[in-house]
Amino acid sequence: MTAQLVDGTAVARQVREDVAKGVAELAAVGGDAPGLATVLIGDDPASEVYVRNKRRACVAAGIRDLHRHLPSYVSQGDAAALLDELAASPDVSGILLQLPVPAHLDAEELLARIPAGKDVDGLTTANAGLLAQGRAGLRPCGVIALLDRYEVPMAGTHAVVVGRSALVGRPMAQLLIERNATVTMCHSRTRDLRKECRRADVLVVAAGVPGADRRERHQARCRRDGRRHPPRRARAARRRRFRVSRSDRRADHPGTRRRRPDDHRHAPGEHAHGRDGAGGRR
Repeated sequence: MTAQLVDGTAVARQVREDVAKGVAELAAVGGDAPGLATVLIGDDPASEVYVRNKRRACVAAGIRDLHRHLPSYVSQGDAAALLDELAASPDVSGILLQLPVPAHLDAEELLARIPAGKDVDGLTTANAGLLAQGRAGLRPCGVIALLDRYEVPMAGTHAVVVGRSALVGRPMAQLLIERNATVTMCHSRTRDLRKECRRADVLVVAAGVPGADRRERHQARCRRDGRRHPPRRARAARRRRFRVSRSDRRADHPGTRRRRPDDHRHAPGEHAHGRDGAGGRR
């Protein structure tokens, strides 16, 4: 079977061009340009980058940018009131609540306030239920668009999805089932993940780096306290001590001709295994 390169950048460019064309056609017949309301709560750097890119893409396609930014200390009530306002506004065609939200907020309750018709990410219970039933609705996963655009035959294939998030993993599994693939879902508790991945005809990886979240939390605490990351240095020091101790054991082993530089059991000019007058090996 000949391998085929799936160019996600080219597909994304084509999708944006198609959207821009549709917006232009809507304006030509006297319709109002759609508006996307992105809601960012807090100042997470990664979330800011994601939202900035989404806003830039919308403007390039002719979609109105209705961005709202709330501080990280906003209350649940104030965040819910903003979403209710956007849900009732006729100028807003779609609402995108950037996740994750600060820990003191209930993300599920906030998502539930977004109408199903304006749920751009397809994360509401209504849209998730429509997807599970195989009915039309807004769907969150764009990976399937790559397979559809390249007309990859999915019927009868064994697809493995690594990750069970509500944004990618679970909807991706449902979309693959709709295309008659046999789907295996893997996650952090899957036994012998490597074996499962090798069995796949189609492999979709939607998981992060193991332990990355723990490392990020530790680094955030260190930055907050104004200190560096001692555990990393401590681990390096332990590794160095371990390496020295192993070399010491090798040097003392009777089957080797090495000895430590600080080993003074032999007089200068004498080798550990003999005397050749120059300290060399016989």
